[in-house]
Amino acid sequence: TWMDDSIEIVLDPNPTAPTGQRRLYHANFNAKGAIHDTAYVVTGNAEAWRGAWHLASQIIGDTWHFELSIPLKDLGLDACRDGHTMGVRIGRNWLRTAAGDQTEWSPRAGAYLNPDTMPQVTWDASAPIVQVLQITDAARSGPRLKLTVANPSTAMIPIKVAMRHQPKNSAPHELNETYELAPGAILPLE
Repeated sequence: TWMDDSIEIVLDPNPTAPTGQRRLYHANFNAKGAIHDTAYVVTGNAEAWRGAWHLASQIIGDTWHFELSIPLKDLGLDACRDGHTMGVRIGRNWLRTAAGDQTEWSPRAGAYLNPDTMPQVTWDASAPIVQVLQITDAARSGPRLKLTVANPSTAMIPIKVAMRHQPKNSAPHELNETYELAPGAILPLE
């Protein structure tokens, strides 16, 4: 998986667990379904571990479609109830590019296995659902983000969208807007 384009994730399912009991789960997946996964005690020691990952991966033209799931019990959880917070780091390794770049879903950078810089996700049944539909556009030969935000609840919800793309050789593109999303509504963004 390390010598190919891949999806890389680190999960910190129970950030409030005592240090000796707390585990980080690190996994890397390529388009052919190869998996490399390891558990780490937060102090840094690796442990043999294999999660019961479920992958859906398909290449259509020059686009890789990828979905992933894992049973919560494999992460030491019985459920994620409202209010439960966990660390989630998601990256895309682009090894077929000249520079072998990586993109990451994160508001701040940090070492991959550093829980202090890991994005935090708090479970909330009425929270908006964000779906990334596109990162690049082949017709425009470059990045072009497309997302949807859906409201699964039965009430209007306010959402704040903050997206920024800062290319190395051109002006940044930024979107900072607040919306009211009706129950069941889906908002397309780009």
